[in-house]
Amino acid sequence: MRSRGITIRPLRQATGSTEFSEVFLDGVRVPGEQVVGAVNRGWEIAMTTLAHERGTGFAFKEQVLQRIALEDAVALARSIGRARDPVVRQEIARRWIDVEIMRLMNCRTLTRLERGEEPGPESSLVKLFWAELTQRLHELGLALEGPRGQLARRSPGQHPPARPGRC
Repeated sequence: MRSRGITIRPLRQATGSTEFSEVFLDGVRVPGEQVVGAVNRGWEIAMTTLAHERGTGFAFKEQVLQRIALEDAVALARSIGRARDPVVRQEIARRWIDVEIMRLMNCRTLTRLERGEEPGPESSLVKLFWAELTQRLHELGLALEGPRGQLARRSPGQHPPARPGRC
């Protein structure tokens, strides 16, 4: 990443952090012993790498975190007396279905890998579904919290974490 012709431009996020970057390759020369795969087939390698990042690396961990977020929402609804509210129950049911869909998409990815196949282009859809589901789960938590959801953890008036030891 230090070769002549490589330009790295960090992408500043709303939080101020720069976890991701744009990388530009302009006339970069790669010594033969450092070439990965066949010459001029780098795009295939890049797409395979991204497919694994999108479909195998993060998805299973995130599936567990989403299940925990859903369980936390159920526990919160119970603790604040809204578990019997039909609107809350319907929203929790929708999120449960979404989390189950995420699990099934991950099972499909595992099946493909077990057969020796690549994750495929649908891995991009899995990542998009994950991102949207994560937002919906957080929106559910905020809706249950009401105005208290805007408070920082451990602020006066904040509900205790649904699970002891979680922050």
